[in-house]
Amino acid sequence: MLLLDWFLGILFRLGLFYKRAKVLFLGLDNAGKTSLLNRLKLGAVSLYAPTTRVNIEQFSIGGIVFTAFDVGGHEMWRHLWSDFYESVDAVVFIVDSADRGRFEEAKEELHALLEDPSLISVPFLILGNKQDVAGAAHLNHIIDTLEIRGALAERVDESDEELGMRKSAVKAMGCSVLKDIGVEEAMHWVCSQIAFGTMSVRPSFVRLDA
Repeated sequence: MLLLDWFLGILFRLGLFYKRAKVLFLGLDNAGKTSLLNRLKLGAVSLYAPTTRVNIEQFSIGGIVFTAFDVGGHEMWRHLWSDFYESVDAVVFIVDSADRGRFEEAKEELHALLEDPSLISVPFLILGNKQDVAGAAHLNHIIDTLEIRGALAERVDESDEELGMRKSAVKAMGCSVLKDIGVEEAMHWVCSQIAFGTMSVRPSFVRLDA
Protein backbone atom coordinates (compact mmCIF):
# COMPACT_ATOMS: atom_id res chain seq x y z
CA MET A 1 0.00 0.00 0.00
CA LEU A 2 2.86 2.38 0.75
CA LEU A 3 4.24 1.86 -2.76
CA LEU A 4 0.83 2.52 -4.29
CA ASP A 5 0.44 5.59 -2.11
CA TRP A 6 3.81 6.90 -3.30
CA PHE A 7 2.91 6.18 -6.91
CA LEU A 8 -0.42 7.99 -6.54
CA GLY A 9 1.36 11.04 -5.10
CA ILE A 10 3.68 11.14 -8.12
CA LEU A 11 0.72 10.98 -10.52
CA PHE A 12 -1.02 13.82 -8.70
CA ARG A 13 2.07 16.05 -8.66
CA LEU A 14 2.76 15.49 -12.35
CA GLY A 15 -0.86 16.09 -13.30
CA LEU A 16 -1.10 12.62 -14.85
CA PHE A 17 -4.17 11.51 -12.92
CA TYR A 18 -7.61 13.01 -13.47
CA LYS A 19 -11.02 11.83 -12.36
CA ARG A 20 -14.40 13.20 -11.43
CA ALA A 21 -15.82 11.74 -8.24
CA LYS A 22 -19.02 11.95 -6.24
CA VAL A 23 -18.69 12.01 -2.47
CA LEU A 24 -21.39 12.09 0.21
CA PHE A 25 -20.92 13.97 3.49
CA LEU A 26 -23.28 12.32 5.98
CA GLY A 27 -23.74 12.35 9.74
CA LEU A 28 -25.98 13.80 12.43
CA ASP A 29 -26.82 17.47 12.50
CA ASN A 30 -24.11 19.73 13.94
CA ALA A 31 -21.36 17.18 13.31
CA GLY A 32 -19.45 19.53 11.00
CA LYS A 33 -20.39 18.37 7.49
CA THR A 34 -20.93 21.84 6.02
CA SER A 35 -17.83 23.15 7.80
CA LEU A 36 -15.76 20.37 6.23
CA LEU A 37 -17.21 21.10 2.81
CA ASN A 38 -16.34 24.78 3.08
CA ARG A 39 -12.90 24.01 4.49
CA LEU A 40 -12.19 21.94 1.39
CA LYS A 41 -13.76 24.36 -1.08
CA LEU A 42 -12.85 27.73 0.41
CA GLY A 43 -10.04 26.93 2.83
CA ALA A 44 -11.94 28.53 5.71
CA VAL A 45 -14.75 27.81 8.16
CA SER A 46 -17.51 30.19 9.19
CA LEU A 47 -20.73 29.86 11.14
CA TYR A 48 -23.48 28.17 9.16
CA ALA A 49 -27.14 27.49 9.72
CA PRO A 50 -27.97 23.76 9.93
CA THR A 51 -28.25 22.19 6.51
CA THR A 52 -31.76 21.57 5.27
CA ARG A 53 -32.05 19.12 2.42
CA VAL A 54 -28.68 19.26 0.60
CA ASN A 55 -25.73 21.49 -0.28
CA ILE A 56 -23.86 20.63 -3.49
CA GLU A 57 -20.38 22.01 -4.10
CA GLN A 58 -17.30 21.19 -6.16
CA PHE A 59 -13.67 21.22 -5.11
CA SER A 60 -10.45 19.65 -6.37
CA ILE A 61 -7.74 17.68 -4.63
CA GLY A 62 -4.81 16.62 -6.77
CA GLY A 63 -6.23 15.22 -9.98
CA ILE A 64 -9.69 14.51 -8.58
CA VAL A 65 -12.58 16.92 -9.09
CA PHE A 66 -15.13 16.17 -6.37
CA THR A 67 -18.82 16.89 -6.49
CA ALA A 68 -19.76 16.81 -2.82
CA PHE A 69 -23.27 16.31 -1.51
CA ASP A 70 -23.69 17.62 2.05
CA VAL A 71 -27.05 16.13 3.02
CA GLY A 72 -28.93 17.42 6.06
CA GLY A 73 -28.30 15.38 9.20
CA HIS A 74 -31.37 16.33 11.22
CA GLU A 75 -33.73 13.39 11.68
CA MET A 76 -36.33 15.00 9.43
CA TRP A 77 -33.89 15.06 6.49
CA ARG A 78 -32.16 11.69 6.83
CA HIS A 79 -34.72 9.96 4.64
CA LEU A 80 -33.13 11.92 1.78
CA TRP A 81 -29.73 10.27 2.18
CA SER A 82 -30.60 7.28 0.01
CA ASP A 83 -31.55 9.58 -2.88
CA PHE A 84 -27.83 10.24 -3.41
CA TYR A 85 -26.37 6.72 -3.18
CA GLU A 86 -26.34 6.09 -6.92
CA SER A 87 -22.87 6.25 -8.52
CA VAL A 88 -21.23 7.52 -5.33
CA ASP A 89 -17.45 7.02 -5.11
CA ALA A 90 -16.97 7.57 -1.36
CA VAL A 91 -18.88 8.33 1.83
CA VAL A 92 -17.52 10.55 4.60
CA PHE A 93 -19.48 10.03 7.82
CA ILE A 94 -18.78 12.75 10.37
CA VAL A 95 -19.21 12.36 14.12
CA ASP A 96 -19.12 15.16 16.71
CA SER A 97 -16.46 13.82 19.09
CA ALA A 98 -17.62 16.16 21.85
CA ASP A 99 -21.29 15.19 21.73
CA ARG A 100 -21.07 11.90 23.60
CA GLY A 101 -24.80 11.86 24.26
CA ARG A 102 -25.48 11.24 20.57
CA PHE A 103 -22.96 8.48 19.90
CA GLU A 104 -25.66 5.81 20.07
CA GLU A 105 -27.77 7.69 17.52
CA ALA A 106 -24.73 8.10 15.28
CA LYS A 107 -23.97 4.38 15.61
CA GLU A 108 -27.44 3.40 14.44
CA GLU A 109 -27.25 5.64 11.38
CA LEU A 110 -23.70 4.57 10.52
CA HIS A 111 -24.45 0.85 10.74
CA ALA A 112 -27.50 1.31 8.53
CA LEU A 113 -25.24 2.92 5.93
CA LEU A 114 -22.49 0.32 6.17
CA GLU A 115 -24.99 -2.49 5.75
CA ASP A 116 -26.92 -0.90 2.89
CA PRO A 117 -26.55 -3.05 -0.26
CA SER A 118 -26.32 0.09 -2.40
CA LEU A 119 -23.12 1.13 -0.58
CA ILE A 120 -21.47 -2.26 -0.10
CA SER A 121 -18.65 -1.44 -2.54
CA VAL A 122 -18.16 2.19 -1.53
CA PRO A 123 -15.18 3.28 0.62
CA PHE A 124 -16.20 4.79 3.99
CA LEU A 125 -14.24 7.37 5.94
CA ILE A 126 -15.50 7.89 9.50
CA LEU A 127 -14.28 11.21 10.88
CA GLY A 128 -14.27 11.99 14.59
CA ASN A 129 -14.51 15.78 14.25
CA LYS A 130 -14.00 18.46 16.93
CA GLN A 131 -11.00 16.75 18.50
CA ASP A 132 -9.87 20.24 19.57
CA VAL A 133 -12.89 20.66 21.89
CA ALA A 134 -12.31 20.09 25.61
CA GLY A 135 -13.82 16.77 26.66
CA ALA A 136 -13.93 15.35 23.14
CA ALA A 137 -13.82 11.57 23.01
CA HIS A 138 -10.60 9.97 21.81
CA LEU A 139 -10.80 8.22 18.46
CA ASN A 140 -10.42 4.77 20.04
CA HIS A 141 -13.38 5.47 22.32
CA ILE A 142 -15.46 6.56 19.34
CA ILE A 143 -14.53 3.41 17.43
CA ASP A 144 -15.55 1.21 20.35
CA THR A 145 -18.77 3.11 21.06
CA LEU A 146 -19.80 3.00 17.41
CA GLU A 147 -18.91 -0.71 17.37
CA ILE A 148 -16.93 -0.52 14.14
CA ARG A 149 -13.61 -2.01 15.21
CA GLY A 150 -14.40 -5.25 13.40
CA ALA A 151 -15.20 -3.40 10.19
CA LEU A 152 -11.91 -1.51 10.43
CA ALA A 153 -9.63 -4.40 11.31
CA GLU A 154 -10.89 -7.83 10.34
CA ARG A 155 -10.07 -9.03 6.83
CA VAL A 156 -11.38 -12.18 5.17
CA ASP A 157 -10.59 -13.93 1.93
CA GLU A 158 -12.47 -13.03 -1.22
CA SER A 159 -13.66 -16.63 -1.43
CA ASP A 160 -15.43 -16.17 1.92
CA GLU A 161 -17.82 -13.49 0.66
CA GLU A 162 -21.28 -13.66 2.22
CA LEU A 163 -24.20 -11.45 3.18
CA GLY A 164 -23.19 -8.74 5.67
CA MET A 165 -19.62 -8.34 4.41
CA ARG A 166 -18.33 -5.19 2.79
CA LYS A 167 -16.37 -5.09 -0.47
CA SER A 168 -14.58 -1.84 0.28
CA ALA A 169 -12.31 -0.22 2.83
CA VAL A 170 -13.49 1.44 6.03
CA LYS A 171 -11.25 3.96 7.80
CA ALA A 172 -11.68 5.97 11.01
CA MET A 173 -9.66 9.12 11.70
CA GLY A 174 -9.79 12.03 14.12
CA CYS A 175 -9.77 15.64 13.01
CA SER A 176 -10.63 19.23 13.78
CA VAL A 177 -12.22 20.92 10.82
CA LEU A 178 -12.19 24.24 12.67
CA LYS A 179 -8.44 24.07 13.36
CA ASP A 180 -7.68 22.34 10.04
CA ILE A 181 -6.07 19.39 11.81
CA GLY A 182 -6.20 15.99 10.13
CA VAL A 183 -8.36 17.16 7.23
CA GLU A 184 -5.66 16.87 4.58
CA GLU A 185 -4.69 13.37 5.71
CA ALA A 186 -8.32 12.28 5.78
CA MET A 187 -9.04 13.46 2.25
CA HIS A 188 -5.78 11.98 1.00
CA TRP A 189 -7.12 8.60 2.12
CA VAL A 190 -10.37 9.22 0.22
CA CYS A 191 -8.39 10.20 -2.88
CA SER A 192 -6.24 7.08 -2.64
CA GLN A 193 -9.29 4.82 -2.40
CA ILE A 194 -10.89 6.43 -5.43
CA ALA A 195 -7.68 6.36 -7.42
CA PHE A 196 -6.89 2.75 -6.53
CA GLY A 197 -10.43 1.79 -7.46
CA THR A 198 -9.98 3.51 -10.82
CA MET A 199 -6.80 1.48 -11.35
CA SER A 200 -8.77 -1.70 -10.49
CA VAL A 201 -6.95 -2.35 -7.24
CA ARG A 202 -9.55 -4.42 -5.40
CA PRO A 203 -9.72 -3.90 -1.64
CA SER A 204 -10.11 -6.74 0.83
CA PHE A 205 -13.44 -7.68 2.31
CA VAL A 206 -14.19 -6.65 5.89
CA ARG A 207 -16.76 -8.04 8.31
CA LEU A 208 -19.36 -5.89 10.03
CA ASP A 209 -20.48 -8.44 12.58
CA ALA A 210 -17.30 -8.70 14.67
